[in-house]
Amino acid sequence: MQSLITPKEKIFDASFWIFLAAVFHFWSILFILLVFVSIALHVARDYRNWILPYIALFTVCILSVVYFLLVDQTYFEHWIQTTELSFNFNYFTNKFQNIAISIYAAVTALFLFSQIVSYPSKPLVLHNSYKKIIIAFFIGFVIYLISPGKNNSILIYTFMPLAVMATSYFEGVKIKWSQELTAIIVLTLSFLSFFMQL
Repeated sequence: MQSLITPKEKIFDASFWIFLAAVFHFWSILFILLVFVSIALHVARDYRNWILPYIALFTVCILSVVYFLLVDQTYFEHWIQTTELSFNFNYFTNKFQNIAISIYAAVTALFLFSQIVSYPSKPLVLHNSYKKIIIAFFIGFVIYLISPGKNNSILIYTFMPLAVMATSYFEGVKIKWSQELTAIIVLTLSFLSFFMQL
């Protein structure tokens, strides 16, 4: 979007895939906020850009209704159940789940804090990109908080922005051995938390 090359196609594509993802996991629809933020930051002057997400929504609704009617009429009932809010964290009774989420929280805090602190020193041209990455992370975290049937797999929505923040962190560390040590620790903790849940 920042390049301003074919912004309308990009807006429609992003909106379409977000609404399509919402057919499978309803609360992923919150990522549409990121589309509107991008429009506001880059192409707000053209009113047609604000209408495109609604056209994408209409398209996905039509395709979904056709699928529900022709292929699987029971899926609609299942999908309606996924639209409820849930702040139930009962799955934390498993100690391995607790350790995994603790490791994730520590690594996330490191990368998020470094991203926020280093934000003012980044080139001005990249500020909008960093804003969108931080917003995407918080949207993913909110999806994790409110989704029913909660488990650690829902944190996948935060992986992409977290990976970008991690890359930014490693680029900002000037001491090479410190970069490598942090990378080894993060990888070790990631594999540890994965294998403990098997």
